[in-house]
Amino acid sequence: MDHNKRYEICFSKEKDLGEFLKEAKGLNYSSFVFFEINDVLDIGEIETDFRVFKGIEIHKKDIGDIKSDISTYRSKVDYLAVKARDNRVKEVLSKDKRVDCLVDCFGRRNDFDYVVAENCKRNDVAIEFNFGKLLRCSGYERSMLVRKFHRSLKLVRKYGSPLILTMKPSTVFDLRGFREFFSLIKSIGFSKEDLIYSNNYFKRLIERNCEFDKDEFVEPGIEKV
Repeated sequence: MDHNKRYEICFSKEKDLGEFLKEAKGLNYSSFVFFEINDVLDIGEIETDFRVFKGIEIHKKDIGDIKSDISTYRSKVDYLAVKARDNRVKEVLSKDKRVDCLVDCFGRRNDFDYVVAENCKRNDVAIEFNFGKLLRCSGYERSMLVRKFHRSLKLVRKYGSPLILTMKPSTVFDLRGFREFFSLIKSIGFSKEDLIYSNNYFKRLIERNCEFDKDEFVEPGIEKV
């Protein structure tokens, strides 16, 4: 894999995803996941050189509702993430192998802990670090988020939890090239190795999920003949 070629996870407000992808040319991207909140985005047919996938981000508070949505949407998307600010939600979902990523984990309290980090490692559930959110806030809010990024990164590294680094752009103006994005994450303590790991993890994750979607798939290592 060309480590300068990045994926991106997009909450796209653009009506024409084709135009979005045209603007992305030259910025060293290889793949895009387009998602909606609590629904599946209809991507349609797009002519592009990029690999394009569909995802969902579940934003619900009740564990039962979240589990129900996971069951409903898991087979319909290539990428499934869940907003997980509540401690109980984080702990439960970090044990659920159907979940690809926990997002918005860093609330007002430093409540991303070693239990969740260990569970994420054991069950291959990633932790999202959203640098777009970091740029959209300022002052005290930004300084607190940087502190939580630092603390959470230490736990991720200590326990080997998967991580996903993203700008999570909603428009083409939020896209960043590799060098610009690396300069941003480096400025607050992330390394090139973190970025390479994130890229490799995402590639493996998507390939695994696409394999699961095949009709002949039964379970890892077993296929119908």
